[in-house]
Amino acid sequence: VYTDNKSLVQNSLIKIDGETMRIPERINSSSNFELFFQAKLPPLGFKVFQVQQYPSKKSINKPQNTDKNFVFNNQHLKLDFDEKGNLVQIENLISSISTKVAQYICIYNSTSHSSPSEKIQKFSQVSGAYIFRPENDECERLKISEFKVQKATLLDQIYQVFTYNSSNVTQIIRLYNNEPNVEIEWQVNSIENRFGREIVIKIDSDIESNGHFYTDSNGREMLKRVLNFRPTWNLDQTENTAGNYNPVNTRIYIKDESETKK
Repeated sequence: VYTDNKSLVQNSLIKIDGETMRIPERINSSSNFELFFQAKLPPLGFKVFQVQQYPSKKSINKPQNTDKNFVFNNQHLKLDFDEKGNLVQIENLISSISTKVAQYICIYNSTSHSSPSEKIQKFSQVSGAYIFRPENDECERLKISEFKVQKATLLDQIYQVFTYNSSNVTQIIRLYNNEPNVEIEWQVNSIENRFGREIVIKIDSDIESNGHFYTDSNGREMLKRVLNFRPTWNLDQTENTAGNYNPVNTRIYIKDESETKK
């Protein structure tokens, strides 16, 4: 990879794996690899990069399997995984603060006119493209059936496969060099069920948020949200799960609000 002034740019080449290769729309594609490089752009400007192929395959990062705990880390963050490929802890190396986490895929049953629940049949509103309304509050956590670790010059990543009946949900967790954040990319293929499914990413942590969290308002100011509460009217909460999901355009966060941390 070159810049417009012919300067070499450090890069990593990783083979595309799993469900992405089997997407019907890309069946005739000859693209088998992902190319990663860091692009530093001027404010309100642009740069031109050129990619040139060489016969050497030394830059291709092959996946490696592991049967013990492993770690991703860069200058800002440290990610700990267990032997099954689950993310279990994140540490901020700058502040030396760590938190235990459990990040996974979870599936709710959708409501429908055919749902067996007597409560659901009383309502005409069912789950759909723009309505998140699970049949109940129970969420089935999917377990990792397969995972592969790839460590490259510019990033570390883990490719995870979650199996649900005969279907797969895949996920990639990436930590880039010198970036203070973690990237999560996931993909769902067809989930067969006549009642439908609501598929979400869940992140559990030991942060004591006191039931408070913060979301953006159409990408602008941040709004404080409180579990089962509305600031301008009295809430009669009849949808314990859907009633606490909020639209997010750009960002959502929680912070420790316990008395011991104040």
